[in-house]
Amino acid sequence: LGEALERRLCGMKLRWWLAANLEVVSFMTAIGAGMTVKFFPLFFRVDYHFTPVQVCLLSFVYPLCISGMMQVCRRLGDRLGRILANLLFHLLGTSCLWAMCYFRSLCMVLPLFLLRGALMNARGPLVR
Repeated sequence: LGEALERRLCGMKLRWWLAANLEVVSFMTAIGAGMTVKFFPLFFRVDYHFTPVQVCLLSFVYPLCISGMMQVCRRLGDRLGRILANLLFHLLGTSCLWAMCYFRSLCMVLPLFLLRGALMNARGPLVR
């Protein structure tokens, strides 16, 4: 895989094409996330009739999931490389968001929400 990333495309190493592409996609995702993530507590309150205490509990568990996933992401980054681990977590996080659109059961939506948040936010240390 390392040799494949050293190939050149239009005079530039494929590794740099991937990094630039990932930056553009991450920027677009950040813009979209700013429009959606802030409204998740309202989504759970209205669609799933969460009480304020349940919303607070969800807000408490969310960063715990992120911190656990950061450990997984760090180890995977050491094995796969930072770019590939970042791409994998980005794709999996986006897949979780898409899956949330199709499931209605709280038993499915809640773990998908926590997993999506953990996957998308655990990538932070890899890209810095």
